[in-house]
Amino acid sequence: MLTETILIIDDESFIRENVQRILNEDGYRVLEASNASEALELVGSDEIDLALLDLNLGPENGLDLLGALKEVNPDLLVIIITGYGSVETAVDALKLGAFDYMKKPFKADALRVIVKLALQTQELKREVRGLRRSGALGLDVPLLGESSCFRQVLDQVREVAKIPTATVLVTGESGTGKELVARAIHSLSDRKEHPFVAVNCASIPTELMESELFGHEKGAFTGAASRKTGLFEEAHNGTIFLDEIGDMYASLQAKLLRVLQERTVRRVGGSKDLPVDLRVIAATNRDLRQRIHIGTFREDLFYRLNVVPLHLPPLRERGTDILLLAKYFLSHFSQAFGKSFKGIEPAAEQMLLSYPWPGNIRELRNIIERICIMAHGPLLVPAHLPPELHQHPATKTSSITDDSLLQGLEISVANYEKQLIASALEQAAGNVVKASLILKIPRGTLRYKMEKYGL
Repeated sequence: MLTETILIIDDESFIRENVQRILNEDGYRVLEASNASEALELVGSDEIDLALLDLNLGPENGLDLLGALKEVNPDLLVIIITGYGSVETAVDALKLGAFDYMKKPFKADALRVIVKLALQTQELKREVRGLRRSGALGLDVPLLGESSCFRQVLDQVREVAKIPTATVLVTGESGTGKELVARAIHSLSDRKEHPFVAVNCASIPTELMESELFGHEKGAFTGAASRKTGLFEEAHNGTIFLDEIGDMYASLQAKLLRVLQERTVRRVGGSKDLPVDLRVIAATNRDLRQRIHIGTFREDLFYRLNVVPLHLPPLRERGTDILLLAKYFLSHFSQAFGKSFKGIEPAAEQMLLSYPWPGNIRELRNIIERICIMAHGPLLVPAHLPPELHQHPATKTSSITDDSLLQGLEISVANYEKQLIASALEQAAGNVVKASLILKIPRGTLRYKMEKYGL
């Protein structure tokens, strides 16, 4: 863990020396500034976790300096140091964003307590930001499964969680639960008390991705009005999950490779390398080896990420795990929406088992949620299931008994479907989201069919 850095800003040298001695004894790194210009230079060039600011800096105004410090680093916590006669001014400082204030003269124990509380608050703020970014407030699906292929995944999760530095590459189709597995690795590891930060590399615009991941300094580019902490810094001591890593553009791949090699990050516009201690878990539904072959993914980055490969099987290969998950979702959403579903009728179970689930667990979850919103129990019956489950050949009785004729029809349909998808992708210039809108099918379904047909 990195040593926290504390800045003491006071024009009296004996105060600075006394505070530095006390905090050094507790293992903190302490920097000193005797005036506003020194303080602003240090906050702008160093990584300061907490500042102790004397409101009476000779001719300079401590309140003005507080505002200037916050402008340089909005996340900086500031504790005001004030004399007995300026408590009202200290209260004004709290209104301007100071964390707390201390009256002179103060005792060593009181200083230690307020500093510790401030640094704990800083850590909690970082964790909350991480939770908000990762969307951790939704339905948390448990790792349910009894199939042999999924039990192998669970065994791998338990083993890799024991090694908090091991980089993991999770592969599998869209909707198979890659982020869920990443969260499980984090929660079973020694890093569980620290942030889990999830990043979707395909959802953040290219021009913003570098700033989001690495942060930026004030003035680094047009619109950078203040310093911004990057997601790698927010994940310090915890885990960063890079979803859809196969969609990361080339220049950023080089920067990510450097993070994995050096365990440091550099903000956009910055000149200092900042050490980070974290686990990196990447995930993709792409064939990265194929992307290496066509030149869109770095081979050296692939090997840095692929230290512990973990492949998630598609839902259609997990057998009766489909029913375990369906019953879990049914119970959860039935309770959430005040419905009375108690189970699934056998005929409906058979339809669930026969459907290929191109959208995997996400598709199953959405279907059950929709049923619990629109229908009533006590049993989920075939009539509740959407048309795609009724129309799928495996879920209805076919009047064709000639196997060769059936095979010929399926091949013809597949070829026509492949041509339609290829045409839509060409029309959309390779944009999967636009192509799915043209074809009027879910993006997950389109990705499944693209992989199926090698598009």
